[in-house]
Amino acid sequence: MGSGTGTARWVYDFSEGNKDQKDLLGGKGANLAEMVRLGLPVPRGFTISTDASFNPMLRTVSIIPGIENFAPDRTDTSSGSSGSPSRFPRAASSA
Repeated sequence: MGSGTGTARWVYDFSEGNKDQKDLLGGKGANLAEMVRLGLPVPRGFTISTDASFNPMLRTVSIIPGIENFAPDRTDTSSGSSGSPSRFPRAASSA
């Protein structure tokens, strides 16, 4: 699903979807969006769309800068248990 500017949109906040968007948000993303819509307690987060998951361009271009622009307060450079930086410590769903 495009944004109307000719570019595909790859990141959706949980508050932007619903259970009927499984083709776009994946099962987990759509269900998390529906839980937010129903007013259930869900941590702030986002879903990477199925459009992004199947886009061959992602093999050569990183979407991390786009995610950081979408959710700058969700980035964290502290080390996780593996010793590598934990860039997105809050809830996220990948379709």
